[in-house]
Amino acid sequence: MDLVTHSLLGATVAVALAEPRYCRRAALAGALIALVPDVDIFMGDASDPLQLLEWHRHFTHSLLLAPVVAALAALISYWLRWSLTPVRVFSIVLAVYASACLLDWCTSYGTHLLWPLIKEPLALSIIAVVDPLFTLVLATGLIIALRKAAISPARMTLCIAVAYLLLGGVQHLRAMQQANQLALERYLSLTAVEVKPTMGNLLLWRSIMVDQHQNIYADAIRLGFSARIYSGEQKTLLDETQLRQQLQNQNFLNNEAIEMVLRYQKDYAPWLVVHSGDPLMIGDARFAMLPDSLEPLWGLEIHPDSVVFVSRRKQDATMRQHFLTMLAGKPVEQ
Repeated sequence: MDLVTHSLLGATVAVALAEPRYCRRAALAGALIALVPDVDIFMGDASDPLQLLEWHRHFTHSLLLAPVVAALAALISYWLRWSLTPVRVFSIVLAVYASACLLDWCTSYGTHLLWPLIKEPLALSIIAVVDPLFTLVLATGLIIALRKAAISPARMTLCIAVAYLLLGGVQHLRAMQQANQLALERYLSLTAVEVKPTMGNLLLWRSIMVDQHQNIYADAIRLGFSARIYSGEQKTLLDETQLRQQLQNQNFLNNEAIEMVLRYQKDYAPWLVVHSGDPLMIGDARFAMLPDSLEPLWGLEIHPDSVVFVSRRKQDATMRQHFLTMLAGKPVEQ
């Protein structure tokens, strides 16, 4: 989730657990503590473009780390003899830290929520990484709580936030049902399928499915009172055997570069495709600017003498109009 929403949620959780007279202090502390898990963006080696992907939302986002951080904060509070008891400090820090980890779990990018018990990233995919309505709910409730110096508005805000996430869960189930129905209509035998909310809403969803022939399909699903399907692009997944042979034949790539590409392929199979507008780029097809597109948002660009991590986030007026048309549930031009 974006840092602003993380801070707002952390501040709201802290206020909801604090005494009314400490609302403002709790809000400030909660907003800062909620950002602690994201210190992982400063980890890694700048010369290795994959390390940021591998380390972001890793062990710092594990729920098992939350009690350690909370215990450290409680110990500091005991040494400094704060007005709040160490037990109260521990409970507030634990809840705020856990809320940051759980909120990232609700998005689509994947979080090592139970590392090291479960080493694979987990993702509910019930809310986008940026959702203005969700952020607005948190901001409004927090402002009311601070103005009134009361904890009840903060608690009510958290209830509304949970209800919004539950709505996202319902929409996720509906989107998955539509994706599976679409696969049946196409007579596809699926090996993988995912659905994700698009940026800033719970109405328009992205479906990505892979069949037994290593074909990948992207479709947009608009979920109002009824569902509307917008059929999207189809591609063939990057073949691991062909990739290995191609890299081995290109003697201009050193062993380190080859290992980086193969590591990327291993971590993100079976979702890697070649970018249509940049044949040198391979990327994760699960994430694209448009829900019916298979042009990856980011990936590796393979040059004769290097491998570079690149991002393709530009959106023109045509793309924005196409997105808004699907969001409104209107027909799109073929």
